[in-house]
Formats: sequence, C-alpha cells, structure tokens
Amino acid sequence: MVHNSIGAVDDGGPIYIDYSIFSTLQTCEEKARLAYHKHLRPLAEPPAMSFGSAFHAGVDAWHRTRTVQGARAGFLTEVKRRGSILPLSMDADEKRSIERGIYLLECYIEKYENETYEILRRSDDGKPYVELAFAVYFMDWRNRPVHYTGKIDALKRSLVDGRTRIFELKTTARGLSWYLDQVRPNHQISGYYFAAQTMGLDPAGAVWDCVYISDRKPDPRKGGWMTFGIDMDKDFGRRETRRSEVDIDEFVSDLRSVTTRWLSLQESSLKRWTRNAPGACYMYGGCQYLEVCSTNLNENVIHSKFREEKWAPWEGLINREVMLP
Repeated sequence: MVHNSIGAVDDGGPIYIDYSIFSTLQTCEEKARLAYHKHLRPLAEPPAMSFGSAFHAGVDAWHRTRTVQGARAGFLTEVKRRGSILPLSMDADEKRSIERGIYLLECYIEKYENETYEILRRSDDGKPYVELAFAVYFMDWRNRPVHYTGKIDALKRSLVDGRTRIFELKTTARGLSWYLDQVRPNHQISGYYFAAQTMGLDPAGAVWDCVYISDRKPDPRKGGWMTFGIDMDKDFGRRETRRSEVDIDEFVSDLRSVTTRWLSLQESSLKRWTRNAPGACYMYGGCQYLEVCSTNLNENVIHSKFREEKWAPWEGLINREVMLP
C-alpha cells in the first residue's frame, strides 16, 4: 500500500496521526506543513535530535542486553545510522558530544540498575517491552477511521506495588527541574495513557524519566563521575504522574480538534499555512525552517538545505501484533 501526505492509504483506508504532527501543528501550522505535509528534512540533522535518538537507543539496548557494552553499542550504532555530525569530544563547543553521551549513558545505568522497577517482558520469548508500538482508533474522517499512533518507550512493573508504569525517556539541555515540572498537563503522556488503556492495560502511573545535558567539563579532582563531567545527582531526575478518565477524555477531545484542523488544512488549496512568528521561530535554539519562512519560501533555500523524506512512522506499526502482559 502507498501512503499519501495525509497519512492515509490511497485506497480510502485508515488515516494516521502521531504526536509529532499533533504537537507541531499546535506550535506552528506552517512548520507542520513543511515537515509533515511537504516532508522536508534538513540535510544536517540538529544535534538535539541526533543525541536524543542515540541516547534512547542506548537505553533500549541496555534493557535488551542488560550490559553496558550492549548499551554503548546501541548508542554508537544509532549515531552512525543517522549520519550524525555530533562532535566526538566533550571539549567541543557543542555540549551534545558522543563522549558525553557515552558517559551519561553509563552513569544512567549505574544510577538505575537496582531501581524499584523491573522491565516487563513477553511471556513467550522474554523480550522486553520497549518501543511498544500502538495504533488506536479515535475518530472518523470522511467515513474513514483515524488512528493515533506512536511508541511507548518502556513498560515497567513496580517492585513495591506490583503495578505497571509507563516510562517516557527525555534528554534536555534546559533546566532539569523546569523540565520535570512538565508532567501535567502533558499531551504526550496523556496519549500514552489513552493508548495503553485502549490496548487493555491499566497503568498505575507514568514516569517522566529525564536526563540533563550539561556543558560541565571533566574535573578529575572531584573524583567519581565528575571526573567525566557527569553529576549523578544533578543530571538525572524522575517525576511520576497519573491520569483520570476525565483527563483522557479531555486529551481525546483535543486530539480530535487538532486532527480535524490538520486534515482540513491538507484538503485546502492554501499555498502557505499560518505562521506562529516569532513565537515558534526561536524556540529551542531556532526553528529548522526559519530561513525558509524568512525568505518567503525561496525555492533555492529549500533545494539547497532540505531533502524530501516522507514522514510516515506508522508504516512500521500497521498490522503489527502488539503482545500484552
């Protein structure tokens, strides 16, 4: 089956939307158009995206192998796969270096190796529940079903109360305490709750698992992880949050509203969608499409700095059987 730009099969089958589209449209409609309707990807991936994906891959590999070597390999394999331009050394001006990523990963493992949670595993083959794919129905559009799709980072069972928790791993270069406060309201977490409940799970909570990327330099005089510029107490934090049935209903209401806007815009003949300028232009170090908008969709800028790569992560999820505990 061939998927078109609205995330739907061309034979009138289901339509799919994920959190990336959902959140970006709320941030800036034009950014959503360029990224997920026109499918423009920067030729040089931002360091934040490369680093975050590599760290996720390293933690996933640790869950699968339970070895530091496996985690390192997972991190480095993802860096290579993405063709990342991350600097090698922590001495570089860019704080998101490969060296810092490896040390952060190893410190993360040491900090949480004996945590009060255990990763849930499949009963048939023992594989861990990481990157758990979902595609759940939530509305119709033009007589076609619309599904919310994504992946839950991990499902773990508390060793204290025996109940399941959703884990969402994040890396951030902003203040850790500020980032930890973003658990509620948080549509991404609410969406995972909605998906988990739809799949038959009854999560007792969600853990917002955050890792801080500092520009701290190695200091051998302080010993321990500070020898490598990592502070085990300050660079890691977790915050648990819960959702009620009302919370889930309100999330789905927002999801339907945003999705309706998304599909309506794609069916329109508008050359350009509404820009959130300058609100979205300078967030998180600057929008990837800032030069496109500031030159009023200059074709030379688009062709020289972007490639076309279809955004359709749901293609790997559709018809995939999801095994539940």
